[in-house]
Amino acid sequence: MGNPPQVFDRERERTQLFLSQWEIYWGLNYQVEAMAQPYSRVLCFLSYIQGPEVQDWVTHELRWLREQVHAGHVLPTNPWLWAQMMVHFGNAFVDTMTQAKARNELTKLRMEGGHIDEYIAKFERYVTMAGYGVDKPT
Repeated sequence: MGNPPQVFDRERERTQLFLSQWEIYWGLNYQVEAMAQPYSRVLCFLSYIQGPEVQDWVTHELRWLREQVHAGHVLPTNPWLWAQMMVHFGNAFVDTMTQAKARNELTKLRMEGGHIDEYIAKFERYVTMAGYGVDKPT
């Protein structure tokens, strides 16, 4: 149900877009058997990562997944499989400068022309990207 995420081909600028699209797709389909089980969810996620720039990483993840489950270490229903694969994905493809860029944007953020709604929206987005809490003193 819904639109599946666009294929991810390693463009770091599209990493967050891909993850957002995946979250919507997964959220709409979380009760479907293939999405409910962490093992098959990882396989489904990996099926949307394609291209020569990412093929080695996908192959490595498939090998890792197979070793975890087929060697008898981890049950296919263990949520750790999904959590660990997301850590692997983040380490490989998430822009490590996102927080630094957001913190820099926060220092430059000013309300212009009385557009308070626009200011608040930008502030909340940068605070979240920077890893701060909206209600925290920082």
